[in-house]
Order: sequence, then structure tokens, then C-alpha cells
Amino acid sequence: MGKSNNFLEKLKAFWNKNVMKSRTGQLVIILIVVTVFFAFTEKKFFRVKTYESMLRQLAELGILAIAVFICQLVGGLNISVMASANLSALMAGFFILANAKEGMSASQLNLVVLGGFGIAILTGFIAGLINGLIVGYFKLPPLLATLGTGSLYTGLFKGITGGESIFGYPTNLEFFGNGSVRGVPFPFILFIVVSLIMFVILRYTKFGYRIYMTGANTTTAIFSGIDTKSIILKTYVMAGVLSSITGMIILGRTMSANYDYGLATYVLFTIFIAVISGSRAGFGSVLNIFIAMIALQSLQTGFNYMLQTVRGNTYFRDFIWGVLLIVFLIINYYTNVKKVELS
Repeated sequence: MGKSNNFLEKLKAFWNKNVMKSRTGQLVIILIVVTVFFAFTEKKFFRVKTYESMLRQLAELGILAIAVFICQLVGGLNISVMASANLSALMAGFFILANAKEGMSASQLNLVVLGGFGIAILTGFIAGLINGLIVGYFKLPPLLATLGTGSLYTGLFKGITGGESIFGYPTNLEFFGNGSVRGVPFPFILFIVVSLIMFVILRYTKFGYRIYMTGANTTTAIFSGIDTKSIILKTYVMAGVLSSITGMIILGRTMSANYDYGLATYVLFTIFIAVISGSRAGFGSVLNIFIAMIALQSLQTGFNYMLQTVRGNTYFRDFIWGVLLIVFLIINYYTNVKKVELS
């Protein structure tokens, strides 16, 4: 009897420490519940095609969510990520169309596509640099600053193209959005690589430590000798580069560049992911973003199957995301208030 009680006490202590007081544990539980629920309610959910589609879609949002997350860590916000991604896709598309000629070999076309990827990265770098200068050095509120730059990037896209979609790319480009490596979607591989790199940077480098310090307490960081302006600038530059990777994935999947792609829904989803992962200034982890992204994508896929026969399902789905976002914001607020009271 004593051994049984001891085991139950250890189990309770493990549950409280790793689930009730751990956002990572909570996200794992949410993921398990969502997966089990839709596995029993939707026959199409547990299919290879379903998971292939999920892995491709979550890569776009996942990389974009990490871009938003790192900006939150320094006490900022970045709602221009999707506009940066679209502009990066456009610049890459122009380069590819200008240099891809008829009669080129597959290897030559691959080099052209890689060149387009480099142009996309450069575009994202510049977009992030502009954001970082405005937020870090000119001290404009991040929300207003990135709202303005997002409109700037979208307006630049529309001005260059006249609001038209740009298409007609070589099929080699499709690999970025639809390719696979040994059966694993290439976009998902990119997502894993980006997640690992950012995990290492944030957890094991001085730069990562300074990012957390800048967000947690800017004044203390300054007195500790940290150049917070430079840290904010570099963080927004990284976010811009990550946005450009997302832009290339979308360009490869849709084979077209559009100025308004994902401007509303993708930004909402990335903020939603950051909220449910428990991220805020100076606190959060890439692991939580990764798990939250998989849970959210599973939830979205399950809802899509459930609402297929419902008239106006797109609008109803947006309503559900709005409700869930508000619920998690309330939970986060009162959780943080309770932590402050206990401390």
C-alpha cells in the first residue's frame, strides 16, 4: 500500500511539473487529444495523403511563426512577415523568369532557381533590416512600424506588377513547395532545419542569450553592456530572412507570386501559434512553437474534414479561429497574472 501511494505521489509530482506547470507538456497533451479526437471522428484523418498535405502546409506557417516568435522575444511584434514573404517571392520570380531560357538543361535551370532563392533571401534581409532600423533605432512601436512596412512591401509589389499575379516559372521551382526527399516533403525538411538552427542559436549562443535578456528586461540588458538596438536589428533581419524562405516555399507550391497571398489568415495563424505556445517578451522556446504548429495544423485539417458539408464553411472556420485565439489570450493573461501574484 505504501509503495502504491509513493508511486501515485511521484506520478502526481511529475504531472504537476511537466504538464500543469510546463507549456511544452500542455501542448503535447493538446496534440494528443486533437489527434485522438479526429482519428475517431474522421476516417480520412489517418491517411498518408492527409499527413503529407499537413506537413507541406505547416512548413509555411511554421517558419513564419518562428519569424514572429523571435521578434516577440525582444519585446517586439512583426505583422509584416507575410508581406515580406510575398515581396521576396516576387523578386525571386522576376530573377528566374529573366534567366530561365528555353533549351537549358535541368542542371542549368536548377542553378537559376537557386539564384532566385538567393535573391529572395537578399530581399528578406533588406525588409528585415528596414524593420529593425525603425523599431530598434528609431524606437517606433513595433505594431505600428511593421503595419507600415507591411503596407509598404505590399504596395511596392502592387506598383511593380500592377496588382497582377506573376507566373510561368520552370517546373524545377516546384521542388521548393511540392518536392520530397525519400517520401518526406521538402518544405517540412526546411522547417525542421530552420527549427534546429534557431533552437541552437537561442539556447546555446551569446546572441540568443542577449535576445532573451533584451526582451525580459531592456534596462538591465543595457546596464549589462548589451547593445539592445543592435540585437533588435539583427533579430528583425533574421525574421526577414525566415519570411523569404516561406515566400520561396509558397512560390514553389503555387507556381505564382501574388501580392495578397495569406496577408490576413497567415498573420492571424502565426500570432495564434505564438499565443498558444506561451511566447512573450524574454520567454518562449522554438520547441513549443514546433509542437504548437503541429497541433494547430492537425486541428485545422480536422476542422476542414468536419466542415466540408457545411455551407459557408470558410467563414465558420475563421470564426472558430477567432474564438480560439480569444480563449487562449484570456488563459495566458490570467496564467501570467497568477505567476506574478505567486512571485
